[in-house]
Amino acid sequence: MRKLNLKLLLSFLITLGAIVAMIVAMEYTLPASKSPAAVQGKLDLTGWSFERDGIALLNGEWQFYSGKLLTPEELTPLSAAPGLARVPGTRWLEKMNGQPRKGNATYRLTVLLPSSEEKLAIKVQNIWMSHRLYINGVLVKEMGVPSEDAAGNESANHD
Repeated sequence: MRKLNLKLLLSFLITLGAIVAMIVAMEYTLPASKSPAAVQGKLDLTGWSFERDGIALLNGEWQFYSGKLLTPEELTPLSAAPGLARVPGTRWLEKMNGQPRKGNATYRLTVLLPSSEEKLAIKVQNIWMSHRLYINGVLVKEMGVPSEDAAGNESANHD
């Protein structure tokens, strides 16, 4: 009987510790204020104070070019009108706007920032396939080798 009570107490303490750890982690990783959402491929953060409001999430409607791996040079104002994809979303779990579940695509978001000399950072997480990340036309991160055909694609997910 005593061993059972000790096991219950230990299980309770471990569960309580896990809950407290999750709350602390959420406090440090979620924005202090509700981030504005991207609309039609643009996210307006000109009224956002990173000092006051914390991090900003890049959630909302991103421009979406299905079946195309476009470079920054190919993404001009004259580019063909893209579709829109909700990020985060479930593109690979369901058909989106009639698009296939599998394949390649280009996601694009224009972020309008407040005037500042402050250096900013971006945290990339939960991209579970090969990808390239460009910021202002500069390749800043590449995981694996994205390809328009399955044979040329090399998956990777590491830092």
